[in-house]
Amino acid sequence: MARLNTLNLNFGPRTHEGAPARHISPELQLRRSVLACLLWESQFYEDGVEIGGRIAELVPKVAAEKVAALAVEAREQMKLRHAPLLLVREMARHKTHRALVSEMLARVIQRADELAEFVAIYWKDGRVPLSGQVKKGLAAAFPKFDEYQLSKYDRSGPIKLRDVLFLCHAKPRDDAQAGVWKKLIWGRLITPDTWQPSPRFHAGAPPARKPHRCAASRSGETAAQSSSRKRPPERWSSPEVSRCQQRTSASPVQAPPPSAERNALQPGTGMGARDPCSST
Repeated sequence: MARLNTLNLNFGPRTHEGAPARHISPELQLRRSVLACLLWESQFYEDGVEIGGRIAELVPKVAAEKVAALAVEAREQMKLRHAPLLLVREMARHKTHRALVSEMLARVIQRADELAEFVAIYWKDGRVPLSGQVKKGLAAAFPKFDEYQLSKYDRSGPIKLRDVLFLCHAKPRDDAQAGVWKKLIWGRLITPDTWQPSPRFHAGAPPARKPHRCAASRSGETAAQSSSRKRPPERWSSPEVSRCQQRTSASPVQAPPPSAERNALQPGTGMGARDPCSST
């Protein structure tokens, strides 16, 4: 039989290592969970699934205005992309938080691919119809992006931007934007040729850039300077060697044989004059 008359020292919350922890409010817990991690990426003590589940549990315990303010701070100040989308998704589950969903969704979506990312988060636990506030938020966020942004982030995933357009029934601002959306539906968007390639067409490394004309001229000048350094100056060579080089390189005609006067014996030496260019 187990004993119940034992000393229980497990008072209050504990850390993952068993040390006493300070109790904080659900708002601070939600703030710490959202701003101190990248969504669904494992940490030292917790995996990404546990962190996402804790965020979902804490959202209904915090006031809707504070959750909305946290989502805006996470997107605009901390530059997080998925955590604000998850906050808005959890706000759409509860009646007390739904009134701010459309406004917050249109604000935290600041890149074209986040339209499809939000729908993927919304359908993570199964495909369900989009709520009215979610459709209003997506319809308000869709006209913010031009043809270049839509073409750049229209990736080949399970949910495409044209699917989001069909789901939210967004309305274009003018005829030009209506034409862009028709191209998006038919897959005929044109991306301008810029230095940054589109991830849809260039999945590998970016193309190599041609060297500038100034760089090529600089390399030529450098090569000329290096070759001039290797060549000894004229004052270092002897007159006899220079005369021999001129004689051999001027024309293929061989030099005339030495004259008899030069072959004559030099006084006091017992030998004839030696041609400086001859090898013997």
